[in-house]
Amino acid sequence: MSTKSGYKVKNEIVRKNLIQISELRFFEKKTEDESLYSRLNLDYPNDEDSESKYISIIDNDKKVLVEFILGKKKENGVYIKKIKDKETWLTSGTLDMSSAEEDWLETRILNIDYKDVKNVSINHLNEKNESFSLTKDDKNENFLIDNLTKEQIPKSDLIANFLGYFFTNLIFEDVFERKNIIDKEVITKINFELFNGSNIYSTIFKKDKNKWINISIDDQSALKLEKNKDIFVDNIKNWTYKLSSTKYNVADTKLKDLLVED
Repeated sequence: MSTKSGYKVKNEIVRKNLIQISELRFFEKKTEDESLYSRLNLDYPNDEDSESKYISIIDNDKKVLVEFILGKKKENGVYIKKIKDKETWLTSGTLDMSSAEEDWLETRILNIDYKDVKNVSINHLNEKNESFSLTKDDKNENFLIDNLTKEQIPKSDLIANFLGYFFTNLIFEDVFERKNIIDKEVITKINFELFNGSNIYSTIFKKDKNKWINISIDDQSALKLEKNKDIFVDNIKNWTYKLSSTKYNVADTKLKDLLVED
């Protein structure tokens, strides 16, 4: 997607829309009066509030193959107008082409299975560098909190397990090309070590009231994740992702949240 610095789009969405366009058929000729185009949402979209959509399909040689305005939908049809024609048409066929970026982008980042996670470490930099780590037990079932004192008692044997799902089905709400971040913006660092030796390093920071995450994976670890189909991004080091509130709440867990209160 050019408006997202070339971030990957979903192939299936592109394919679906191309097929729907190819299956459109002229059904009924409509108005040629330019003053009436807006009634069918077939006036050229000049601003973000316009309900019409300009659509063009361009080949590798930058030759325009198809160019038209997509207007209102009707049962079993849509209104269209070719750019160079005055005629407007009701077509047979459907075309549900979204203008929302998130509907086109491949929003999946990682999908790490809980059973593959060996160790999790969390460092809250905005909490005077409070840090703690978790290690999976010998049965690969529960996470145990490392290095607790005799006075520190976990609320239950299962209390820390949800942290092992942080990178499970991780999707983003927005994305932009990664830039350097200011140290004071950094909130939390989370690192995962997997049983296969892979490591996932992440930095969560706050910007414009939103929470964002940078993820770094060394080349060997990335190859292992790709082989296991756990990663959906080819160049994950190049991007910054907006976290959902649910995932951020997990990342914001403090050690005191896992322990019995004094």
